Amino acid sequence: MERIGCSSAVCGGIGQWIDYFHLLNDRPGPTVRDDERQRIVMFESVAQVETNGNLLYIPELLRVKGTILLLLPEHNRNDAEACFLQALELSRDQGARAWELRAAIDLARLLAARGAIDEAHELLRPVFEHFVEGLGTTDLRDAERLLATLR
Repeated sequence: MERIGCSSAVCGGIGQWIDYFHLLNDRPGPTVRDDERQRIVMFESVAQVETNGNLLYIPELLRVKGTILLLLPEHNRNDAEACFLQALELSRDQGARAWELRAAIDLARLLAARGAIDEAHELLRPVFEHFVEGLGTTDLRDAERLLATLR
């Protein structure tokens, strides 16, 4: 991941965000486990946002952080769950429905993996039902498939 040339005087420290959006475009998957740089960039991004108080993107940052935590060899499900819960709460506070859906999907998957099928379904169903358009998007299709497996 190369940073786009941008001095901090001009961009105000946006280089970290450029790296973060590269992370989002790659969507965490099995290869994240092998990429220490992605983990470092994500954790630094969350720390930077928490420090500077610009919380606009924090729900999505926390969700991706939780996903990365689950993919690490020494994954900690409790820390990942805490990230997903905080992402869910903050996205609701912001009215960011798409990020709320993503956080709910990831948390529902984690709950289902723990055997809490009913809790996962009850968490995801109302979030999914808020959407009346865009039902063909990847996130909504993922939510629908997950809900079908949780019945």
